[in-house]
Amino acid sequence: MESQPPINEWDQVETVSSGQVRRAAWFVWGVGMLQAVLFGCGAASSMVAAAMPYEDLLAEMQKQGHDTTPFEQMGPEFFAILAGTLFFLGFLPGVAYLVLGFFVHKGNQRVMEFTLLLLLTQALVIGLVFLTGAAGSLFALDPIALTSNVLLFGTPFAVLCVTILQVYRARQEVSNAIGPNIDPWNNP
Repeated sequence: MESQPPINEWDQVETVSSGQVRRAAWFVWGVGMLQAVLFGCGAASSMVAAAMPYEDLLAEMQKQGHDTTPFEQMGPEFFAILAGTLFFLGFLPGVAYLVLGFFVHKGNQRVMEFTLLLLLTQALVIGLVFLTGAAGSLFALDPIALTSNVLLFGTPFAVLCVTILQVYRARQEVSNAIGPNIDPWNNP
C-alpha cells in the first residue's frame, strides 16, 4: 500500500453540498448562461451593425419596408455604444455568474454573498426599467408596449428574483451547517 501524505487541517475547507446549494448553483449557472448568450449575441449584432456602412444598412432596411426614421436620427455611433453597454452590463456579468456558480456549488459563503450582491444590483436596475416602462405604457394605454415590456424586462426580473431567493436560502443553509463558533476567516 502506498502511504498517504499527512493531512494538514488548514488545507481542509469545510464545504456544504446539499440539495439547496446545488439548486442555487444551477440557478446561478442558468442566469449566467442566459445572460452570456443573449447579451453576447446582442453585443455582437450591434458591433456588426456599427461596422457596416450606415447608408447601406438604412437602404437595406428601406427595401424590406421598415421605417428607418428612428435610425436616421441615431447615427452609426449608437450601435457602437449599444454594443459596449450590452457587453459590459450583460455579457461580462453572465460570464461572472458562470464562474461564481462553481463556488456556490461548493458552498462558499463569501462567494454566495458576492453573488447575491451582483444579483440584487442587476435586479434593482432591471426592476426600475421594468416599472418605468410598464407605467409609461399604462399611461399611454398601449397594450403592445406593455406586453413587450413585460417580456423584455419583467421575465428577466422574475428570474433574477427567484435566483436571489435560491442563493439566499443556500447561504442560510451553509451558515447554519457550519455553525456560529467557527472563525469566518478560515471558512468559505
